[in-house]
Amino acid sequence: MRGREGGPKPRPKAKSQAVRADRPNQISEIDFTLVPTAGGFWMPWIPNALWQRWPFCWWVALIIDVHSRRVMELSVFSDHPSATAVCSFLEDTITSSGAKPKYLVQDKGGQFTSEEYRTWYRGTDFDC
Repeated sequence: MRGREGGPKPRPKAKSQAVRADRPNQISEIDFTLVPTAGGFWMPWIPNALWQRWPFCWWVALIIDVHSRRVMELSVFSDHPSATAVCSFLEDTITSSGAKPKYLVQDKGGQFTSEEYRTWYRGTDFDC
């Protein structure tokens, strides 16, 4: 099928897959955010860009309950978190909050695709 100018027809937009929870502690989301420090703001362009690591930035990890939007746990890392650090962070969250969500929404970052994380994940009863 061709579009108006004879070029390929654009693909239809994908339907949104919103994550909805019926009750608290049913679904949680985990994400990492890179937060530059004051020293990391002064040269943000290549070739003078500063490394995305301490002391120029922090890695902030959050676990949020989808139903209540409550921050279940927050942690700050000086370097990109490893799979070991992520597993420990999730264990600490479960212990401190006293709640274990049924579903965990995560991206496809290296921590979540590593064999170490997959082994830990299989030992839990999370669903993806």
